[in-house]
Amino acid sequence: MSLVRIYLVPFSRTNAPRRNDLRYKENKTELPLKVVGKVYGSDCKTTLSGIEIDVWHCDAEEKYDMHSKAFRCRGKVSTDADGNYWFKTFIPPLYNSRPSISII
Repeated sequence: MSLVRIYLVPFSRTNAPRRNDLRYKENKTELPLKVVGKVYGSDCKTTLSGIEIDVWHCDAEEKYDMHSKAFRCRGKVSTDADGNYWFKTFIPPLYNSRPSISII
């Protein structure tokens, strides 16, 4: 059983910055988390490079940053030449009994 469920959802905030670290300095109590993955093409064999991935989740107070310039708990990462991606964050608060991170 996975600790964190990652959802594919049709919503994001425009202009999120490119960064692999979504943590923020005020967060001192949540458990750190590093997410790694690989993106494949429709044949489920060919890895895809240069794919932009938009990532977001709520902060420790269960709030989504929809307006600040800090883009708290939001960012964009790209796959490398082998289709790999990664980002650092923290385990977010529960949503429907599990922590959730949105990726599109």
